[in-house]
Amino acid sequence: MKNAVEFIKSIEDQKFSKNPFEDSFELYAKGIIENSSNFSQLRHNVGDSKEKLIVFCMYSKKACNMSWFRYYYHAMYGNCYTINSGFGENDDNVPIFTAVGPKRSLGLRLILNVSVAEEIKFLKGNMGAQVIIHNKTESPFMIEGIFLSPKTETNIALTRTFYSSLPKPYSSCESNTNDKNAYQSELYKQVFENGFGYNQILCIGFCSQRLVIRNCKCYSTNLPKFSNSPPCVSLEQNICYEEQVKFATETDFIQDVCF
Repeated sequence: MKNAVEFIKSIEDQKFSKNPFEDSFELYAKGIIENSSNFSQLRHNVGDSKEKLIVFCMYSKKACNMSWFRYYYHAMYGNCYTINSGFGENDDNVPIFTAVGPKRSLGLRLILNVSVAEEIKFLKGNMGAQVIIHNKTESPFMIEGIFLSPKTETNIALTRTFYSSLPKPYSSCESNTNDKNAYQSELYKQVFENGFGYNQILCIGFCSQRLVIRNCKCYSTNLPKFSNSPPCVSLEQNICYEEQVKFATETDFIQDVCF
């Protein structure tokens, strides 16, 4: 936490907005980190470590093996840790949890330390943890998470429903989306290279990122990265990014270009 405070203090004069929901400073900070020559080390130092964040873990009344948590860097949330993916912290194979029953005591139970140093609480009006629940065969990067408030016990109950549609002409769905060579689309191939197979939401994320890169000459740290372009750091670059977001959401860009 000390490293995070020192890092934010070194750049806090760049916080040019008083809006607690404005993320321009957050984008700036992430851009500085991702543009650093020692990016891998810096992101570990300024983000939550597994030891700090995960105080206790239990599944089906048994303590978790902490080596079963696998680290990954999320474009929006920074340091993240996933469990029950089938892979451990060293990318080794680990057991998959088996559901015994629908009771809370038989599910996954976590105690998380989401504390933030007083010196950097000015960054955001909201503090807490983001939990992303997804199938182990899917990428977590474009799935909307569940926000957990600090000092609060949260109970999350789930049911899963899998939908499938017949391909064209019976629906708007394409066939053979499990084959990375089925289509010559640049975006389609990028999704396969950066995910666990085709995912429409991830594809839209790449499409939006491509728009930002082409027009702003930098990539947004809030979208999936697939380019060697530098991150959007300056005020001008972030204004450009906001303009691209507005264009993509207020026009038919996604329907006309991304699909």
